[in-house]
Amino acid sequence: VQAILDNTQTGIAVMESVREPDPVTGKERVVDFRFTHLNYDAGRITRRDRHQLIGQRYSEAWPEARTNGVLD
Repeated sequence: VQAILDNTQTGIAVMESVREPDPVTGKERVVDFRFTHLNYDAGRITRRDRHQLIGQRYSEAWPEARTNGVLD
């Protein structure tokens, strides 16, 4: 997968969902996303080291996502 991502001429980030139980219903809900793969252009576009983003939650990389509606 990484070879395909690295040879694509656009920024691509692959993320997995982070789920937690809903406090009211108890059903799992998506609360965030975790970076699993980023290609070179994704790092260039975000101006961040792609290797440091891998494993990080989206809201850790961009804390404003917790309050600006991106994760709603």
